[in-house]
Amino acid sequence: MAEQLKLSRLESMDPTMTHFTTVALIVSKTTPTYFTDKMDGTQRGVLTLTIRDGLTQFTNCKCWGQTAWVQDYFGKLRIGQVVAIINAKVKAVDQDQQSCSSDSSRNNRYDPTSPLSCGLVVNEGQGKVQHYEPHPADDFGHFCSLGNLLHRPLKSMASALKLADVMARYVGAETESSVIFVDVVVVVAAVRPLRKVKRAEKAHHNYAQPIMLDCLEVVLSDPSHAEGMLLTIWQEDWIGRGQTWKPLQTVLHLVDVKVSFSKYHQCPTFSHVGCTLICEDPHPPSLEANNLMEFAASLKFYSFESFALPEMMCQLPFPENITEAMSVQQIYSRTTGMLQDPSVVSFTAVLRALISTLDLDGLTPNISRQCSQCRRFIPRVLVECPTEMCQQEVQQSGSPPPWINHFNINVHFSDQSGTLVEGRLSGVTAERVLGLSASAFVQLPDREKGLLKWRFLLRHFEAKLLVLKPMRMRKNMVVVVVDMFELPVDQLSQLTCCF
Repeated sequence: MAEQLKLSRLESMDPTMTHFTTVALIVSKTTPTYFTDKMDGTQRGVLTLTIRDGLTQFTNCKCWGQTAWVQDYFGKLRIGQVVAIINAKVKAVDQDQQSCSSDSSRNNRYDPTSPLSCGLVVNEGQGKVQHYEPHPADDFGHFCSLGNLLHRPLKSMASALKLADVMARYVGAETESSVIFVDVVVVVAAVRPLRKVKRAEKAHHNYAQPIMLDCLEVVLSDPSHAEGMLLTIWQEDWIGRGQTWKPLQTVLHLVDVKVSFSKYHQCPTFSHVGCTLICEDPHPPSLEANNLMEFAASLKFYSFESFALPEMMCQLPFPENITEAMSVQQIYSRTTGMLQDPSVVSFTAVLRALISTLDLDGLTPNISRQCSQCRRFIPRVLVECPTEMCQQEVQQSGSPPPWINHFNINVHFSDQSGTLVEGRLSGVTAERVLGLSASAFVQLPDREKGLLKWRFLLRHFEAKLLVLKPMRMRKNMVVVVVDMFELPVDQLSQLTCCF
């Protein structure tokens, strides 16, 4: 049986307390910072946990100790765990330093802003943080309910900004160097595959040592800015949690998320930093969250990732509703040329043209792979699904989950006005047109793939297309083939071919 502890609530903290013991929920944590102690030359570190034990009571707990001790805490303490913090020292928090009254005062903050006037400090050898094991005499109902606080907002969502308001702050070259921290309520539009980033880190003797860091990019959207904004996550625990977020289903309440102008994307982007707090799928559902879920249904015609295009093939418009005939030149003019309408993100067209490129038997990728376990689409450069759940499956079974194959074929259409090079024949449409499944196509020898290609190449077809205009999060236009059939010989005389 666990030893009974004399527990206190966070709201009762006082700077005079030196042996404060409480039970709380970990809602966030930072990556440890390591340094050399100037007194004895030893390597030490500090880990910051953000804990809460009530709807409005949360604060930061700093754990100081030797490198091995801090690394042990970092590995075993997880977001969502209920922990006992024993013999911590209470320290007053400088309210002016963490004030949110102005953007300039917030640029140098490293810890989440707490509504309480005190925080906790746990020093190695004096205090400790451990998994909470309840004692029969404890307030069992209260401490069991702590786990439910993980999905309760840390601040009122009514004060959150719209993405359009955030974008409006970055108008003009003079704003590109500014950094602000904002609160937003958004829906996850896409979770991109985990990527490795090389970064130089200054080591001993001032030599820069390259290290590899994991980086997760998530596209966030709301009704005011359907194109979405990019969120970059570097923290290990939040990368793992971010990989479980479901596109068009997961709602996030971001508190004090950093906004800065990205020269690469040429637009403002979000960054998860030390002071950022995230509430996943806030409960109970608020008006803002309900509006986001209704809005998410309208994002079905957005494709934020070209390799994941087949996921939207079951939500295409009906072919019989696509009736407006266009030439290749007219399609380009409607997309990026003189005839474009900025308020329209997609349109449909009927194109009668010759298939000039259809590389089924060459080196061009024409199959998208989907993980059968987590249902995410995986880029060709990855051998295994990078999500934490699937990696655990690999460790247990010794083999990764099988792939689900989908067609994602680039096709070029040519007529007398030009060549449309962004065509995509994908999903069930490709299976119907080609007459076989993607899994069966993968098994075909190259000779049969070549014969299949020449059943379509240099022949005239009528293609019904869905055209997706370029966006900030997807630089290129995408043209999806909704339906396609070969034109009869008696209709070919009505076309003027470019060949």
